[in-house]
Amino acid sequence: SGVVKDINYIIGEYPSIGTPLATITKSTNSDLIVLATADSGDADRLLSGNPVLFTPSNVNRNRYGGIIGEVLSIERRPVSSEYIINFTGNKSIGEELAKEQHLYLVKVKIDRDDKSPTGFSWSSGLGPEKRRQPYPSLLGMTTVYYDEKAPISYVLPFLRGLIGLDDNTKGL
Repeated sequence: SGVVKDINYIIGEYPSIGTPLATITKSTNSDLIVLATADSGDADRLLSGNPVLFTPSNVNRNRYGGIIGEVLSIERRPVSSEYIINFTGNKSIGEELAKEQHLYLVKVKIDRDDKSPTGFSWSSGLGPEKRRQPYPSLLGMTTVYYDEKAPISYVLPFLRGLIGLDDNTKGL
């Protein structure tokens, strides 16, 4: 049992060899995984367990925030569009994501919250109404937080240099 999420042909078309007629997924959203992409510079900074904010394309981030999650894994080698197509089950999504060169995959687990109408944990309140809940193949924007610094930490080296507490002769 499941849900048909993608039909690759319309009535009257002849199927191509090797192309699936349709894609069927489980009917539950309990195990949704966000598939994000990163370029090589960002992928090197990411670790499993980094906090993530996923904003589905059907939700206004300024109003509802995003769904809280964490990085499950990072592919440490570039992946092909075929890999993405096999993972998502959708050719157009795979081709769209693979437009960038040296594409690295980041798998993200999104947090559940039974009190939220959508069943997911949102950064701003309870999130949107149930009709906007995430579903398989929904696109969105993913932000991974890999480094947190207090704003003062950017200013302190400069101030130390100004008052002579630093061996740095440039003052920065």
